[in-house]
Amino acid sequence: MLLSYFTIKHVKIDKKRFNIGAFILHRLWRIMPVYYFIILFGCLVPLMGSGPMFHETMVDSIYPCFQYWWRNILFINNYYHMRDMCMLHTWYVSVDMQLYLVSILVLLAFLRSEKLGVAISVFIILISIVYSGAITYAYDLMPTLTVAYTDPDDRQLFFFYTYANTLSRAGPYFIGILFGYMMIKKPDIQISKKLQVICWCVSAGACGCVIFITSSWFKVYYPSTLQLVIYASLIK
Repeated sequence: MLLSYFTIKHVKIDKKRFNIGAFILHRLWRIMPVYYFIILFGCLVPLMGSGPMFHETMVDSIYPCFQYWWRNILFINNYYHMRDMCMLHTWYVSVDMQLYLVSILVLLAFLRSEKLGVAISVFIILISIVYSGAITYAYDLMPTLTVAYTDPDDRQLFFFYTYANTLSRAGPYFIGILFGYMMIKKPDIQISKKLQVICWCVSAGACGCVIFITSSWFKVYYPSTLQLVIYASLIK
């Protein structure tokens, strides 16, 4: 949201030029120093400890860094097998960077034609929703990480195609892009107290449904394929 807000404001209102090179370098400068230091530190961790359990706990997360550190450097580590990922949790950094780069095209569309920018953003959001549902149906996946994933191969499929997949994460990102645009377009929009209360209640209810609707799964009944597809499509 802030990305599109400040970029469109920078060009449309402040009448300044959109410098793509500076746009990319700014993000890299914010991420690279700390991120690269963490990767380097991760490679050094196995040399800093010992004990019967130390190396066992290091295998999954740290040891792949010795061989596959370059995937993190290039922000593409989310496209590889979980066991070959340096620091599994850094998938988010790669996904965020990839979506940031894609957003350049969308922001350029906004600066050229606001309707075109909105249309492209909505299209990406819809594609993300359809992809999440279709991949869940095609591979018979659970829509979220649950205790049902006892098989490592099933966990890998879920992680690769849904959890750490850039397209499946694109929906919320470009919803934020649209809201940033709306804040520029209508900065003085007024929402009545009644509507605010309704929106907060709907928001809280939706969050509650996302979290608690799965509590009955595997306890009372196993969800149908349709339920799984709908949940996977809309959960994010």
